[in-house]
Amino acid sequence: MKQIMLILFFVISLLCNYNITAQAQDNFEKMQVEAEKGNSAAQFTLGLAYANGNGITQNNKEAIKWWKLSAAQENPGAELYLGIAYASGMGVIKDEGEAAKWYAKAAEKKSKIGQLMIATAYSQGIGVEKNHEQAAFWYRKAADQGVGEAQARLGELYATGDGVEENLQEAIRWWKLAANNGVARTQVYLANSYALGKGVGTDLIESAKWQQLAADGGDSRMQTQLGFSYYEGKGVPKNDELAIKWWKKAAEQGEPLGQYMIGKAYSSGFGIEKNSTEAIEWIKKAAEQGEVNAISWLGFSYYFGRGAEQDIEEGLKWIRKGVEKGDPTSQALLGNADYTGHGLIKDYSKAITLYRLSADQGNRFGELFLGFAYYEGNGVEKDPVESSKWLQKAADQGLEDAKRLLQKINP
Repeated sequence: MKQIMLILFFVISLLCNYNITAQAQDNFEKMQVEAEKGNSAAQFTLGLAYANGNGITQNNKEAIKWWKLSAAQENPGAELYLGIAYASGMGVIKDEGEAAKWYAKAAEKKSKIGQLMIATAYSQGIGVEKNHEQAAFWYRKAADQGVGEAQARLGELYATGDGVEENLQEAIRWWKLAANNGVARTQVYLANSYALGKGVGTDLIESAKWQQLAADGGDSRMQTQLGFSYYEGKGVPKNDELAIKWWKKAAEQGEPLGQYMIGKAYSSGFGIEKNSTEAIEWIKKAAEQGEVNAISWLGFSYYFGRGAEQDIEEGLKWIRKGVEKGDPTSQALLGNADYTGHGLIKDYSKAITLYRLSADQGNRFGELFLGFAYYEGNGVEKDPVESSKWLQKAADQGLEDAKRLLQKINP
């Protein structure tokens, strides 16, 4: 429903931007005379004039009257706008089935917007029974006439295999055409496809090109991704300043991962002047939107007093939120609170359960804490071999505490 409404608003905007020229205003009476004589084009144009209200008093019912007369002579423009009127309830009682009927009539006469509208109706089952094959048929008709939105939708069908045989190469082909016609989301599709090698060979330079186009167009997710590309030097030269620039742009648009990354930058002083207040402010914004990395960062920082003033209760609040989301770092942290009794009543059994949940997901903190539990023999039977196994896993992920304990166990 959302998709067809977006298209509907676009088409209505075209109608609202219709202006009677000065010459047309001068000849309005002549146009009305021609319409009353039965001239289909004049009837359609007169309907547009009444719908828009430029030069005459706006009157939707008069617009509908003239469009119906024009449509009775099979004028595709009138048929299309009658469909729009019935879909939106403009001058008539809203009727999605009637709207689809008029879209289909316009589409059959090669109206490219009519083709797009009936395709979307079939795709979503609005006014007609849902039928992906019919949707694909009409999207292709509109796409072949250069309608960017239809090209994007047809590519989406090829990507999912709805109404057509799944074909990622075909999806890419249509998305490129759509992107060149200004359909912004297809730039995102192409960036991701080249990054992941889906439908095309992996090409990080090409991915970064599409990321840049989407980011320049204001897509906050691609701004964040472009920041990572500059941070990691993938597809573009490594550039910390540009990484910060794009994360900041994304963060200012409310993109949670961008908020988390700019917050981390402020926390560490990476590419920007260190500012703990700014760090916490941005990371909290991300956490409040459910960004798991931000949630676990806040839990860790408040609980241990690193990056924020220590507040065990606040730390545990965020740690529990992370556990609810299945975050393995938060599981390890809550397990540590149970194990040490730091802010909670000591409970080795709960701690070991949480450590295992975390470690089994490859989390380095879960591996460290589980290895330490086996080393001490709390909540589990003391086992140097099992301890070394888990500590080695954590050490392989760069945890210095794990490396030091391993040297102690195996001097």
